[in-house]
Order: sequence, then C-alpha cells, then structure tokens
Amino acid sequence: MKTGVMTVMATAAMALSLVGCDGNGAKGLAAVNKTGNLLRGINVVSVNIQPPGYRVVFNSDVDVANGYYLVTPGLTGSCNTRPNAEKSAGNSVYVSFAKGGTAAEFSECGFSLAVF
Repeated sequence: MKTGVMTVMATAAMALSLVGCDGNGAKGLAAVNKTGNLLRGINVVSVNIQPPGYRVVFNSDVDVANGYYLVTPGLTGSCNTRPNAEKSAGNSVYVSFAKGGTAAEFSECGFSLAVF
C-alpha cells in the first residue's frame, strides 16, 4: 500500500475517532486529490475546484453553518502551504491553501477535511 493512501486512511480514522464539543464525532469527511476528485468521503455531495481553492458540498446530515472544520493538506507528496477552511454558500466548506504567504495564487494540493 502506498504511503499516501495509508496517510489518508489514518487521517480519516483519526477524524472519525475525534469527538466534537456536543459529544458527537465528525459528520462529514472528504479526501480530495489535487485535481479536485473526491477519493472517498462521508456525506459529501460534490467537490469543485474554484480557484484559488476547492468547494466541498455536504448533504443535509452535516450542519456546516454551526460546525467547525479540520483540514489537513497533502494526501501524497508534500504541499508547502498553509490550509484555510471556511463556510461557503449553501451547505459547503471552501478550502484554500496559502502559497508563499498569499492565498491569491491557486495552489493545487490534495487534502482531508472533517466537519464536526
């Protein structure tokens, strides 16, 4: 098994075991590659590249408006970036990565996202 795949599986397993402030675990999980393809997920409707980042849409089982987010960059290889995740339109989270201190430049980077 490739190291990147093992990392994603470990990240997803850790996210599933994390408990939110209300005593519940992660409601939404997404593993997304740098080209915006959903590799695996829980309660994910779609993923779209919207430079300078990615929009991950969740179904109604995930309360994005009242949740909080954990994003981990780099599924395979290295992403020398700082991640940012924020609520977006509808029931979605917008994920972007600062490259060289600015998020203005689109930085392709795979990532794992957990919504609690």
